[in-house]
Amino acid sequence: MLDQFHFLQPLWLLALLPLAGLLWWLSQHSSASDPWRNIIDPRLAPLLLDRQTPAKVARTPLWLLGAGGLLAVLALANPAWEKITQAVIQTSTSRVIVLDLSRSMLARDLKPSRLARARFKVEDILAYDNEGQTGLVVFAGDAFSVTPLTRDSDTIRAQLKALEPAIMPSQGSRADLGLLKALELLQQAGVQNGEVILIADGVEDHRTVDAARQLRRAGYRVSVLGVGTTAGAPLPDSQGGVTKTPSGKPLLVKLDSDALQSVAQAGGGRYTLLSGNNTDIHSLLDTPGNRGQGQQNTDLQTQQWKQQGPLLTVLLLPLAALAFRRGWLLSLLLCAGLSAQPGPAMAFSWDDLWLRKDQQAARALQEKHYQQAAELAEDPLQRGSAVYKQGDYQQALESFKQANSADAAYNRGNALARLGKYQDAIDAYDEALRENPDMEDALANKATVEALLKKQQQQNNQQGSSGKQDKQKEQKEQKEQKEQKKKEQQNSQS
Repeated sequence: MLDQFHFLQPLWLLALLPLAGLLWWLSQHSSASDPWRNIIDPRLAPLLLDRQTPAKVARTPLWLLGAGGLLAVLALANPAWEKITQAVIQTSTSRVIVLDLSRSMLARDLKPSRLARARFKVEDILAYDNEGQTGLVVFAGDAFSVTPLTRDSDTIRAQLKALEPAIMPSQGSRADLGLLKALELLQQAGVQNGEVILIADGVEDHRTVDAARQLRRAGYRVSVLGVGTTAGAPLPDSQGGVTKTPSGKPLLVKLDSDALQSVAQAGGGRYTLLSGNNTDIHSLLDTPGNRGQGQQNTDLQTQQWKQQGPLLTVLLLPLAALAFRRGWLLSLLLCAGLSAQPGPAMAFSWDDLWLRKDQQAARALQEKHYQQAAELAEDPLQRGSAVYKQGDYQQALESFKQANSADAAYNRGNALARLGKYQDAIDAYDEALRENPDMEDALANKATVEALLKKQQQQNNQQGSSGKQDKQKEQKEQKEQKEQKKKEQQNSQS
């Protein structure tokens, strides 16, 4: 046992130095405060004064103060000499969001559009319960996994703005494929009990109901959030116009509530309409066993040192009671306070006594005080994360460049993607995957950015071909004008 004895916070032992200085100063002050010694000759004092002089009596609280201070410092230093085994506690919530990216989601019966409102609602779901694992699947004519199950909600938030029907290779409303992709993610992660949230404005046929039943048989609940109105709105086309029927009227797309309710019923979950507040989220998520219940995973265990510091504080109780009973503690504090000379102001916070700078920065990040976290952070990854949260992606990129690791390369990729430098972002994700081939978030983000790059290249090609056609048209018009002018001249000569 003694060979393992150590202090968990040994820097607190440095407090013994000012404690010793305080005791020495108080001992000098108390011995010089006896008024009789200032009057009686020192040679006569031992004969005239009682041995139990106030000066000697005053040393008793000093000894108690020294003992109490020593115990307090040792308690803060937190001695330890044995380890205890603890099971790792993890939250059991696992959820996959299945988002409809069919063209009907661009309808504007909800402002600014169905898709924009659905993306906002996904962010609300992530903020509502951020303790468990969440994955994201999108579907149209086919289904794709955007992010696997992860506890990093920011990864999902970073992908939302890029999700549009234009990135899907084929159009349709195959919600059944989206549900089956969610089932695949849950089973790959080894999740026994989880849920799927389908966010859509309708489904194609009975295959979606069959997929919901399959998820329910596998132990997963399927709930549905309907997006749209029963009145509907015109269906946008790929050129930004409106799709029309053969008769020339706008083609309306309406919310298919009956089909969506059937899916929720088959999946054992709930159905609700998208609302402007959080009542829809409460309806979907506030179900028994659905909110962050902690689950003890006996397969994962960790050993921690048993902290003995709190036990030492028990020994301080009788000393504190005696000090207050005799009034010694108050007297010593007043004496030290009145004798202290005012000094210059220092930029020193209370947290500096208990937390390191990196711990303060981590807490500021957790509490969303990003400016404070950026000022406190010394680690480039931590500082980069803080400024990234503030939306300063260029500064975040500079911070991430100062670190060399898979996480640093992954974060550089995210910052570059935000800056619109898609090819550089893909190169950064490749660097992260070379160092950590199992980084699923980097794989998912790379696929999304590659789709964005492809879309950007297509738009550039379209603009280039359009510009070429305009130039050819202009040259043709100029040629026609010259020929017309030439004919007019010939007619005038004749």
